[in-house]
Amino acid sequence: PTIATATDVPAGIPTSGCVTDAGGGIGDVWLSVDDEYDLADVASIEVYPDADGEFSVSINLAAARNEDDMDGRCYTIYLHAENADGSDEASTSVAVVVPHDGR
Repeated sequence: PTIATATDVPAGIPTSGCVTDAGGGIGDVWLSVDDEYDLADVASIEVYPDADGEFSVSINLAAARNEDDMDGRCYTIYLHAENADGSDEASTSVAVVVPHDGR
């Protein structure tokens, strides 16, 4: 996904998914963000899936990038989940880019 315009205004990035565990149930679920520039001030975000394991949250990320960054600024959003007894953790990620305007 991309953030359509590069402004300094935070853009709300909708993030949703489904977490399941065939065994003992879902434990802790959280999101974290890696910023290519190491400037994002996004702490770990707790996620509260519903009874079916589905969740939906919005993460505010700066819609800004360095003028000389021709491939755009990349944020990586990670979803982490543990099973109920904490013995197993899984994660997945998605990249979000603030593109250069091509000038």
